[in-house]
Amino acid sequence: MGLRILFVGNNWDELDELQRATRHRRDIWQMSFACGALDANRHLTSAPESPDVIVADQAQTGKDGIDLLQAMAERTPDALCVLLTDNNAVSLVSRSIPWVHGATLKPFDVDSFSTLIETLRKNPGHAHSAVVRALTESIETLPSLPATYQQLADITARRDFALREVSDVIQDDVGVTVETIRTVNSSFFGLRGEITSVEQAVNLLGLDLVRGLVLANTLFDLTEDGCAVDLETLSEYSRNVAAVARVVAEIDGAGKGDQALSFLAGMVHAVGLLLVGNSDFPIPPGMTLVDAPELAVDVALFGVDRYALGAYLLRMWGFEAPIVEAVAALSEPDMVHNAIADSLAIAVQLLGLEGFPVRPFVEGDPDVRAKVAAIREQWVDPIAA
Repeated sequence: MGLRILFVGNNWDELDELQRATRHRRDIWQMSFACGALDANRHLTSAPESPDVIVADQAQTGKDGIDLLQAMAERTPDALCVLLTDNNAVSLVSRSIPWVHGATLKPFDVDSFSTLIETLRKNPGHAHSAVVRALTESIETLPSLPATYQQLADITARRDFALREVSDVIQDDVGVTVETIRTVNSSFFGLRGEITSVEQAVNLLGLDLVRGLVLANTLFDLTEDGCAVDLETLSEYSRNVAAVARVVAEIDGAGKGDQALSFLAGMVHAVGLLLVGNSDFPIPPGMTLVDAPELAVDVALFGVDRYALGAYLLRMWGFEAPIVEAVAALSEPDMVHNAIADSLAIAVQLLGLEGFPVRPFVEGDPDVRAKVAAIREQWVDPIAA
């Protein structure tokens, strides 16, 4: 038989709808349906084999879907856990870490669910689920997206949002507004004329790029004591990777949308370090981690590399699949090849070159651009030097 899936619903009417929606997949999925936590436990106890996937409705009598999946995950650590919800707010999904691998919206759509499962099974973070869980369980407070970015993500997740709502959220945070406008007016973007408002920035650069700028100005503005990662260094490094990735995408002929997503992927590609930096795992004295991006170093220390961890965290934060896949591909280079993944991988490689001149490259210095083109021609594979 194919994939073993256990659906856990809140009532039999909803489960009947799920059975009807998935009827045509019976030849490739081995499905079971349980009503509530007790029934789900009976299925786990009596089934000859553990499920590959557990899908739980967020609305559970006496115990919500996240708590239920936590209990299920402790019994079946190798299963993918998916939350079925009518609320895709980032704050909800963030609360699910580390017990939920993904979320799918109501009404249940078989094709979207199939795509989600396929993506999750390819995600390196899932392959190292035991290590990921050990890391996340050792952290008292898991990293969460900045409040301003969470509000943006929740607004843009709606189909009927207005750009005015986006600018209002950003403008409510004076510090983010000032930094975003300052960054937009820097030579990194080469815009003609001064940008004086967030609305102008969104209209000229697009929502995705402005969203990336907001993240750039908030993600690493953390004050947790005892973090083993130098957050200031990580912030500067991530900004540089983001800027270079955007320019690489532009040089390679990617559209504005992919350029913006390349920038955003660059900003978040190393967020896995937020997990290891706040964990109980011992880190050798004097090692900043940001200065040692070799995957072998991460694996030797934690049993998994920062990019697999980052892809896991980004999936839970609700980031778009192309961004999650681009970060995951840094861990497994053969996983995916597209404009976003390739631009990110090349940017990480370029930043790994000693003394790489980020600003001249981003600002279009012809000599630097020519040298970079020559370097890339020497690489047999554009993703691996």
